Amino acid sequence: MFYVLSGLCFGIATILRPSSVIILVALILFLIWKLLLEKFKNWKKIIVTLIVICVVSIGTIKLFDLAMVKFEFVPNSAVTQNLKYFKFVTGIYGKTIYGFKSTSAEKTQYYYDLEYLGFNYDQYNEICKNTLIDSLKNDTQERIRFISDKMTTYCGANDNQIQYAYDNIKDDNLCNIFQYYGYVQYVLLLLLSLICSFIYLKKRKELKYAQKDEHLDIIFKAAFIGYFLVHLFIEAQPRYRYEQYFMLVIISAPCLSIIFDKIEKIWLKVKNKKIYLDEVITEEDEK
Repeated sequence: MFYVLSGLCFGIATILRPSSVIILVALILFLIWKLLLEKFKNWKKIIVTLIVICVVSIGTIKLFDLAMVKFEFVPNSAVTQNLKYFKFVTGIYGKTIYGFKSTSAEKTQYYYDLEYLGFNYDQYNEICKNTLIDSLKNDTQERIRFISDKMTTYCGANDNQIQYAYDNIKDDNLCNIFQYYGYVQYVLLLLLSLICSFIYLKKRKELKYAQKDEHLDIIFKAAFIGYFLVHLFIEAQPRYRYEQYFMLVIISAPCLSIIFDKIEKIWLKVKNKKIYLDEVITEEDEK
C-alpha cells in the first residue's frame, strides 16, 4: 500500500511539475545502488518496490492524460508537448530560430516562430532538431561557452522570481529585503549542506542516528545533482533552482541539528554552573 501511495504521489507531482520526475529517477537509482551495495540481499523486495512505484506513477499520468482528452479540456495531451525541442533550443542554442522577441505572456518568442511557419508543429520541430545538431557540430566551443555562462548565472545570480512584481515594488525596501535575504538564505543552505556532507564523510562511524546505514540522504543529493545536470541542456534561470532549495534544506538539516545540540549542551553547562554557584553561596550565607 505504501508503494502504491508513493507511486501515486510521484505521478501527481510529475503532472503538476514535469521536472519532479528527477526525484523519481533519483529514487530508482538509489534503489538500484542499494541493491548492488547489499549484494542482492533483499532483491525481491527492491525489485517489487521499483516495479510498483514506476507502474503506479506512469499509470496515474496516463489516466490523467486520457481523462483530459476525453473531457475535451485539451486537444491531444495535457502532459506531453507538441514542441519537442524548444526547451533545448533555449538551453543550448540560446535564442529562438528566427530571432523573434516575446511581447506578452501569451505571445512569446516561440509563438511568433510558429506563426511564421503557419503553426506547423512538425516542421518547427524538424527545424529545431536540425538547428541544434548543426550548432553542436559546427559551433561546439561557442555552445560550451554559452552553457558555462548560463549555468554560472543559474547557480550564482540572485533569484529573479521577484521580477514579475518588480515594477510595482522596485522602490520599496521590501524588494531589497527579498532580494538580499533570499540570496543569503541560498548561500547559507549551500554552506550548511557542504559542512554536513564533510562531517558525514569524515566522521560517519562516530555519528549515531536510527537510519544511518540506510543512506537515505543520497536520494536528495542525487536529486540535487540531477536538477543541475538537466539544466545544462534546457533553459536555466536563477528562479528555476527553487526546486533544489528543498533538497538543500533536507541535506543541511543534520548540520543544524548538530549546531542546536552544541548550543543546548553549552546552555546546560552554564545553567548547571549557575545552580552550583547559587548553592555554594546559599551554604556560605547559612554558615
